[in-house]
Amino acid sequence: MPARHDFTNEVRPHRHRAVRWILIGIGLVCSGLGIAGVVLPLLPGMPFLLIAAACFARANDRFYDWLLNHPVVGPPLNAWRNHRRIPKRVKPRAIAAVLLAFGLSSWLALGDPLLRALWMGLGLLVALLIAGLPSYDASLAGSRDGPSSRKGDTATENAH
Repeated sequence: MPARHDFTNEVRPHRHRAVRWILIGIGLVCSGLGIAGVVLPLLPGMPFLLIAAACFARANDRFYDWLLNHPVVGPPLNAWRNHRRIPKRVKPRAIAAVLLAFGLSSWLALGDPLLRALWMGLGLLVALLIAGLPSYDASLAGSRDGPSSRKGDTATENAH
């Protein structure tokens, strides 16, 4: 079992209690959708997990710490947080899921050919955005302490 890292020092709670409760609610819903996205093929999990982490970072240190230390979703969240990269094995599946989802939704819900073309164009743009994101292999997934300072690490070199 990997060692737990304490991320609670990164949390900056919002000063209004009501806003914190709203952020916790949004974070919990997005966490559930993100974890479901790990299992369900057409539901993208990572965007929901990123939203949940952002909400928890402004609302609750325990939820934020739990999410970033989660054995399944913690490593990809930390890789994105520290290196702004997505797993190599996920990229083709994400592109295929986006194209399939946009294609099916345009075919099932849109009758106007112009709307279909615009919707599919948006889907292609999202797929190109995903394709353009840098990727990583398993070696970065375990990194929890921020960008590495290894020579040749392009994520670190591009950040400076």
